[in-house]
Amino acid sequence: MLCRRRSQASGGIKLFLDRDWGTEFHWDQAELDEYVLSAHRIGWQVTAHAISAEAHDPAASTRTS
Repeated sequence: MLCRRRSQASGGIKLFLDRDWGTEFHWDQAELDEYVLSAHRIGWQVTAHAISAEAHDPAASTRTS
């Protein structure tokens, strides 16, 4: 769960987008967009880890506005 107050936010978060060599995905595009936008709005830095090429597309397509 994301911290709601900017004064409590420090550092960043790393999202794992897939696992098992890209055979299992943790996020769909809408969930990823919502989570990253929420984190961005409260001041968190967000990074993502993706194994498969298919998982790179949602990460590259995520919007923060």
